[in-house]
Amino acid sequence: MYIEIRRIGKSKAYYLAHSFREGGKIHKIRRFLGTNLNEEKIEELRPKAEKIILAEIRRYKIISSPIKRDLSEREIELIKRLQDKISIKVEHLSKDDWRHFTEAFTYDTNAIEGSTVSFKEVKGILENNS
Repeated sequence: MYIEIRRIGKSKAYYLAHSFREGGKIHKIRRFLGTNLNEEKIEELRPKAEKIILAEIRRYKIISSPIKRDLSEREIELIKRLQDKISIKVEHLSKDDWRHFTEAFTYDTNAIEGSTVSFKEVKGILENNS
């Protein structure tokens, strides 16, 4: 972890920052410490900010993407027990169905935002970034 300083007008804003890789992507977490701080104050605030950043990193590692991994045996058993308790049938999409859903969802949400990207372009973008 390192101290990041940003100039905001005549002031300096201090952040404790940390970068880490999870799921093939780099994530950067920053915790604001304050403005115009001296070294003593930074060192006083740093331990609490470190704890917060480490807790956030643990949350990233706990919540892994269900799109990029298979469910564990434990997760499958939990789903089966939940299915027995309630009257909902869980249907799992095939890889092709999931890919089609992802393409359509991405295209639709971009269209809502006013993007002019075509459906064919969305498919290409998703294929190149996966």
